[in-house]
Amino acid sequence: MTLLKAMVLAVGGFCVLAACSAEYDPHDPAFQAGVAAVIADHPELVANALGAARAKQQAAAIAQGRLYLAAHPEEIFNDPDDPVITAKDPGRFVTLVVWTDYGCPFCKAAAPWIDRLIANDPSVRVIFKELAILGPVSRAAAKAAFFANREGRYLAFRSSMMADKTPEHQLTEAHILEIGQAVGLNSDQMRAAMADPVGDQPLDRIVTQAQGLALKGTPGFVIGNSVVNIGSYDELTAAITAQRRIDRVLP
Repeated sequence: MTLLKAMVLAVGGFCVLAACSAEYDPHDPAFQAGVAAVIADHPELVANALGAARAKQQAAAIAQGRLYLAAHPEEIFNDPDDPVITAKDPGRFVTLVVWTDYGCPFCKAAAPWIDRLIANDPSVRVIFKELAILGPVSRAAAKAAFFANREGRYLAFRSSMMADKTPEHQLTEAHILEIGQAVGLNSDQMRAAMADPVGDQPLDRIVTQAQGLALKGTPGFVIGNSVVNIGSYDELTAAITAQRRIDRVLP
């Protein structure tokens, strides 16, 4: 086994080879060919390195999120502009914070999990963060959602928006108004709310919060004091149960 190959295998691809030994020049074609040959013989090194880098990034993001949550609890959990579904069983409630954009297809896929959780678990408090990051129409939809919340029609509006089959990036303000009207909202008032710059203030706060939590996109979830990755309804309920055990409201 050559020294070069031994070095790469020993470190699992995680070090810059030029830094491992002064005798290697990373710009030397022979050195580059040697590295390429080792990778060709051991492609798992690349996967291992990428996996380790990804895990390191995720760990750093989780740590950043916890620090931000600890420093800004009122902003995350008690912003008066956020729509909130109050837990009906306050004795063992867990707070779930959901970050979504009405133009996000992944958010639409996850929306039924949230609806099902609200229907099945009366001890979950759900806070909705309108993280409108996909352009002006997304911001208009989020402002419409704030209006729907003030009118007591938030869940009806949200459910209809998330169930809408308009292709990604093709949602229009006219269609948002149609959906609002269908759930009982006044079109003229909603149009005014969508155009009102005052509605930009809570949206800007939410973007700042998402950046502080190191959220990379939507949907995003916070349970307890952590940002969590959720990929299914079962994962969501498992995370809720785990938080209850942390809070010592379950054995």
